[in-house]
Amino acid sequence: MYKLDKKIIFSEIKKHGFFMQKNFITDDHIAKARQEYEEFFLTSSPYPQTQSINPEILLKLPWRKYSVGSKSGNGEPYSQLLQTTYFSSTTPGFPALTSIFKKMIMLRNFLTGMPNDYGNNLKLDEFWNACRVHHYPSGGGHMAQHKDTLFPKLLSEFELPFIQIMITFSKRDEDFHSGGGYVLKKGEKFFFEGRGCYGDLVIFDGNTEHGVDDIDNNELLDMSRSNGRMALFVSLYKNLNR
Repeated sequence: MYKLDKKIIFSEIKKHGFFMQKNFITDDHIAKARQEYEEFFLTSSPYPQTQSINPEILLKLPWRKYSVGSKSGNGEPYSQLLQTTYFSSTTPGFPALTSIFKKMIMLRNFLTGMPNDYGNNLKLDEFWNACRVHHYPSGGGHMAQHKDTLFPKLLSEFELPFIQIMITFSKRDEDFHSGGGYVLKKGEKFFFEGRGCYGDLVIFDGNTEHGVDDIDNNELLDMSRSNGRMALFVSLYKNLNR
């Protein structure tokens, strides 16, 4: 992980809007993490989109909610249809998945010059690590094109930099067929997910236009199915329990 060159990464982000490294997480590791996620997904009940999450709950169990509507959960004006499952990097029973989250957190903190474990201490840190799976179901899962504005603004109040770390968690032509996650590169959509691979690292900042085009619009929407497009994130959320 620490062989990644900060200068190259930020140069690529400035030039292209994002940095990408293929197979950052091995297929075997991702496959184990996917199995852990799907077993939880198929046995859990979701919460509504307006219900807020207490990060202390995640120390024991994951927490799944719907994110559906004309605005994001934080009130930002872009349409979305997905479900999000939140984890702690230490949630018991998910060794493959939490080890990926830990790696992502360390990488984000390394790139932004923060302590390796920043966001893990719910009593001291101003922000907590929102480790999560974004799951866009076949049949219309999407997120309208936008820039991240709220979180960069919140972090800047504490003189903390904003950077988004993502790991692809699904395969095109296996988990979904049309649509997908993208960034806008020189006015054109660059789609992350390729065919036959996942576990790719994607890094971008709040200035990058990005979104998720409608996933498999030719299918009937069924939020209880585990197919669709998925990605992993470890964003910093404001710690209201501090």
